[in-house]
Amino acid sequence: MRTLLSVQGGCGAAPCKSCKVYSAGNLKNASPGPSICAKSAAVAKALSEGERDFEALAIVGEAEGPVSPCGVCQQTLIEFGEDTKVIMANVKGDVCVATDAELLPAAFTGKYIDAKKLQPHSYFLIK
Repeated sequence: MRTLLSVQGGCGAAPCKSCKVYSAGNLKNASPGPSICAKSAAVAKALSEGERDFEALAIVGEAEGPVSPCGVCQQTLIEFGEDTKVIMANVKGDVCVATDAELLPAAFTGKYIDAKKLQPHSYFLIK
């Protein structure tokens, strides 16, 4: 089965193996720090429902050309696999498809971290 994440605004959808559809929208704030992109919101919604295996992420927005996910959303998605399809489109019907590995070819992921060396609560102060 596949799960589809669907987002409105800067809009996204991601089919997982369970065939479910998860949708979300942008959370905008006056300060950009606490804002949440629609793609990340849809991924978080799917994760909260137990999804971990994404087939694709579809993004639709009002723009001249297909809408690409921001770097934060790309990093979030690639943590769950490098072969997830990213379907980028605009409301005019222009479409472009790539994998998240193609969009973020030199991604830093968990494969570079030795989990045995990580401490759960390590803090460093640099002066």
